[in-house]
Amino acid sequence: MEWGVPNFFGSIISVVGNTTAEIMEPFFYHLSSNSMFFSQRIDD
Repeated sequence: MEWGVPNFFGSIISVVGNTTAEIMEPFFYHLSSNSMFFSQRIDD
């Protein structure tokens, strides 16, 4: 069994996850502020 493979994939997943989080954070923030805006309009 190759012990380096899980660590290799683990580090890739970690890096991709961190990068995706940094990229998507403004998008999710924009999305959540939009949904708050829409829910306020529905309350009216």
